[in-house]
Amino acid sequence: LGKDSSGNANNWTPNNCSVTAGVGNDSLTDTPTNNHCVLNAANLLSGTLANGGLDFNSGGGATNFRLARGTCALGSEKSYWEVTAPTTGTYAFFGVMRSEQNPLSNGTAGLGETDYADSVGYRCSDGDVKINGSVAVAAATPSAGNVIGFAYDGTTRKLFVSVNGTYINSGDPVAGTGQVATLSASYTWLPAVTDATTQVISVNFGQRSFNT
Repeated sequence: LGKDSSGNANNWTPNNCSVTAGVGNDSLTDTPTNNHCVLNAANLLSGTLANGGLDFNSGGGATNFRLARGTCALGSEKSYWEVTAPTTGTYAFFGVMRSEQNPLSNGTAGLGETDYADSVGYRCSDGDVKINGSVAVAAATPSAGNVIGFAYDGTTRKLFVSVNGTYINSGDPVAGTGQVATLSASYTWLPAVTDATTQVISVNFGQRSFNT
């Protein structure tokens, strides 16, 4: 970090920078020719983003669910991203939402609930996947620091969820079985997170090495 790639030796002295693997790594591969999704600051009504759009703090105070969604829609290719389960999972939901839905500044519920129709939400309080307020897949409660992975197949429109590399619902993205949801072709879909707690939720769309 800080080195002048031109060869002119106009180097900087790195300060408060880390190259340690994980959510604190400041050495990321994200260039105009190798560009990654981040959480969208232009579409954020409440809460704050940090760390280049990879950290979200809702500041929701346990009553107001606030949402951050990605800058890049899911396409026809295969996609994968990760979210780290926060210290308090009570109000944290990760998943996908329809792109034409506007974020609520103070929602009453997270992804997968009725605030965002058709959205798919992995609920950190119990590990269940919810769609339109109903449990679509029941799974084990994650622990703080667990890595929640999302794999999407743009050809079949199937969405899979893993915890520390093990897919819930006996999911197998390669075989195309055990998906938690099949997304409607009628909509464009975005990765998203919701929370109602003052804490940091970290995402990784491939800028860093994946943990699983």
